[in-house]
Amino acid sequence: MQSRGPTSFAELFDEHEGPLHRYAATLVRDQERTEDLVQETFVRAWRHLPLLRQLTQAQRRAWLRSVLKNLFIDQCRRAAREQMLLSQMVYRSSPLAASADDQLLPLQIEGLLNTLPEPLRELWCRRYRDGMSGMELARVLGVPPATVRSRLHAARQHLRRQIARYL
Repeated sequence: MQSRGPTSFAELFDEHEGPLHRYAATLVRDQERTEDLVQETFVRAWRHLPLLRQLTQAQRRAWLRSVLKNLFIDQCRRAAREQMLLSQMVYRSSPLAASADDQLLPLQIEGLLNTLPEPLRELWCRRYRDGMSGMELARVLGVPPATVRSRLHAARQHLRRQIARYL
């Protein structure tokens, strides 16, 4: 089958970046998250460039929009899981959680966070206590955004193991 699509990644990017950016902006309404979604969509497109070259322009547009939408849904699910994890930390992290004394809850969370190695604890606190985005953290720490995501994943895994010890 003869290639109908762009011959290079640059052509694909030039053709679809603007519309994808606008679509992402309607989903997240946050400039940094919009850029993250578009960037990750094009990372996936780069990996599948041979397939995309065989598609028509409409099919490529639909493929890219589907990837972006699925990434957005994954982010929403991840945020919901993180919120659930934080709730579990508050209510089930230790035998003290059964206490009616709500003043102990911050101490329990602090105790769980103190089990994290220092670099992960600092990253976790900046992300979830201070509300910094992944891109902001990457800029501050001077590392790629993927490294920030990987380290946050490691921190989540560590905290899940700690919580499981008490459940």
